[in-house]
Amino acid sequence: MLKRRALTVDELRRLLEATLVRALRERQLVRAVPNKGKPVARVKPVVRARLERLGRERALLYKAAFYTGFRRGELREMRVNHLTLDGSAPRISLPKELTKNKRDAHIPLRADFASELTRWIDVAGLGQGDRLFMVPKRIALVMRKDLEFAGIAYRDDRGRVADFHSLRKCMATHLNTQGVPIVTAKELLRHGTVELTAGVYNDAESHDLRTAVSKLPVL
Repeated sequence: MLKRRALTVDELRRLLEATLVRALRERQLVRAVPNKGKPVARVKPVVRARLERLGRERALLYKAAFYTGFRRGELREMRVNHLTLDGSAPRISLPKELTKNKRDAHIPLRADFASELTRWIDVAGLGQGDRLFMVPKRIALVMRKDLEFAGIAYRDDRGRVADFHSLRKCMATHLNTQGVPIVTAKELLRHGTVELTAGVYNDAESHDLRTAVSKLPVL
């Protein structure tokens, strides 16, 4: 069984930045001398636009996994009509037929991320019944390449990995370190027990123990 770790905020940002440009940068690499290995190859405008859109879609997919806790299969089945992006309470409502625990899921969205999704739907020309994202079957391999491009180790010195499902652990861990009550985090992650949220999905290495100790009273 894989042991996963949570990415830090800095690593998440680096991953997103790398994902946005990796597909285009790799196409720009020259394969022959004298400029072999340099990102100076000419790319047709239509190809450039397609690769830039691909990078944007994958970055949004990673963000969605982190901000919502939805799993790979759930994100794959998500349609535009599952989103409510206007108004003061944007959210994703996924019916129980598409969730792992077979329960309806209603997950609120950050306003800024809801705006990003609105722009994506418009740019991509998506209709209400269209999939929000095209999730590759081998998304684990895709993300591993994005991590490498970002200079982030897939496996750390303790043997723990950062894969697509780790983004769900990232959400749980960051909620915990920001002081969100564990029962609230449990509901957002749609876990059956608090123990699962606090144990398996909480990366103890991400906690600032020194700061925690400094908050103890003077005796």
